[in-house]
Amino acid sequence: MPRLRERSSRLAGILNPRRWRLTGIFFLCLLLPACNEGPARPDPYGPSRPFLMALSSFPAYPAWDAVLQSIDYAAGHADMVVHQHDEGVPWLELSPEGSGNIPEGLRLEIEERVYESRRAGLGIFLATTPMNNSRDGLAPEWNTGSLPSGWEDKNFADPSVIVAYTEWCLLLAELYRPDLFAIVIDANIYEEAHPEDWPFLTSLYDRIYATIKQRLGDIPVFVTFQMEYLQGSLPLGAEPQWRLLDDFTAPQDFLALSTYPSLLGLRSDEIETSYFYDAVSEALNSIDAPVLIAETGYPSEMIFVQGQWLPTSEREQEMYLETLLMAAELLPVQLVTWFYPFDFSATIENDGTRDHFVSMGLNDENTFPKIAFDLWYETWIRPISDN
Repeated sequence: MPRLRERSSRLAGILNPRRWRLTGIFFLCLLLPACNEGPARPDPYGPSRPFLMALSSFPAYPAWDAVLQSIDYAAGHADMVVHQHDEGVPWLELSPEGSGNIPEGLRLEIEERVYESRRAGLGIFLATTPMNNSRDGLAPEWNTGSLPSGWEDKNFADPSVIVAYTEWCLLLAELYRPDLFAIVIDANIYEEAHPEDWPFLTSLYDRIYATIKQRLGDIPVFVTFQMEYLQGSLPLGAEPQWRLLDDFTAPQDFLALSTYPSLLGLRSDEIETSYFYDAVSEALNSIDAPVLIAETGYPSEMIFVQGQWLPTSEREQEMYLETLLMAAELLPVQLVTWFYPFDFSATIENDGTRDHFVSMGLNDENTFPKIAFDLWYETWIRPISDN
């Protein structure tokens, strides 16, 4: 999965606690003066769409001005922006022995993210995780790339981990006041690596869910699930994981799925609407909640995957987006998130191949639009159905 990585209380009144309606978030934001300082939204054109559309603040290159560029881009091309904190957790500061405070630089970064997003009239989809980028262990200490000394063997049963991550999620919720809050990213991947620790991760979710609801009211809280792992398509030869959806005691306010079919080596013409429909239908048997596509994307350049080259192109990327949007209308889905607004600086792997996600942007590294951009924009300017 991706590697880099003051809403008014009036929002709560327009959302039914169990059947959230995201369109209400968008329409209210248009009415709030503080939310109308971004680019002017074009006049709606075409048939209505039943879902909101989101882009993330993932930057084209690792610099703060690139993050701001992505937020500004989302303001003119999406209804919501995703702020994903998966670069680590301030374990030491938030553990029982710590200060209880986060680094001042991190707090200022969060405050600017919130200010720029709300100023532009964007809803905020916040995501964080206690896991590392591979989703097979604890996240590193924030801004260090490694776990603190003495934390190498800790898991989700450890009291220090439980306290620190609960405090982290509470602090993020208080600072962002998000419209959506995923407190674990790709939760089910962790079970593949550590089935013995999975019950403790689900218990941690239950604890944090209850704490946020008690302290901050009706912020929608959930985890995201990686769809290809749920299907048993990844890793190769794995068993389906649908049973894991029943392991949470606390509710999931949304059924949130991340999906990257190119990880399976699938060409866009091999991906039909049934690819999404069948998976969502199966998941809804366990989690009866509105559906979000929390992350997706498809490369526009040839990649090496599953032992072979996948001959992707800008046209293949557009075909994938077209299928995805068709599926979103049929299901229906309440939010479609295309994670990468831009291609990002290439990462050279040990075998010389490029990072799988490098070319998934709707624009290239120089912000020049690709073919799929037109389809995204034409869909985005359609009026939003309030049904």
